[in-house]
Amino acid sequence: MRERLPKSLKTLRLLESLSPSSIINGEYESIVPLLQRFRTLTPDINGAHEEYRMISSFYTQEIIDKNINVIQFWIKVHDNKDAVGNSRFENISKFALNLFCLPFSKASVERVFLAIKKKKNRLRN
Repeated sequence: MRERLPKSLKTLRLLESLSPSSIINGEYESIVPLLQRFRTLTPDINGAHEEYRMISSFYTQEIIDKNINVIQFWIKVHDNKDAVGNSRFENISKFALNLFCLPFSKASVERVFLAIKKKKNRLRN
């Protein structure tokens, strides 16, 4: 199994940097490797990285104590506005929320192709 998933395991480890506890406890200094791995989800890697580093100054341990899930946390981060009404963490919050929308498996797509293959084989063409 390790031979099949070496890149995926590394990516899963990088995803831990988006958990509320990792952010608030400052467990990850940089999320640039994760941002680079999913480059199409954020146009401004440096801006997203800077926003990531600032999040811990706006949220405290009580967020973790409330058992808030990851999606709720990132929605809360996205809704954090400055005095003018602009999102403080627009780049990183959009990146995280878009990343969590990606399918974690290709199984459903492969099932569709298998069903089509069964119905439309060489004999039925």
